[in-house]
Amino acid sequence: MSPGEELGRLRTIAIAELPKQTANAEFFLLFSGTKLEAAQFISGSDSLKEAAHALTMAHYNTTSPDGAPEKIVRRGILSCSTYTSPSCQLTRLLPATTRK
Repeated sequence: MSPGEELGRLRTIAIAELPKQTANAEFFLLFSGTKLEAAQFISGSDSLKEAAHALTMAHYNTTSPDGAPEKIVRRGILSCSTYTSPSCQLTRLLPATTRK
């Protein structure tokens, strides 16, 4: 696996709780420690506006350098397809893309 492929795999989380559909949306993601506290819909398919709850329920493999309660904002793209299993995946974008 190339370094780029490995980075992409580490930034991508399966979101199994959403129904099968073909749609995409962008979200702001608020992380606190090792969990996602909140997700806010930015743009994309209207059918994914309510996906924020499913995003907060997913397991993220993140760590805080010192275990302190810092909050980190990231941007993510939720992509869903009727041809994949699970049907939806969230890819966390690099920090430089978090600007509104």
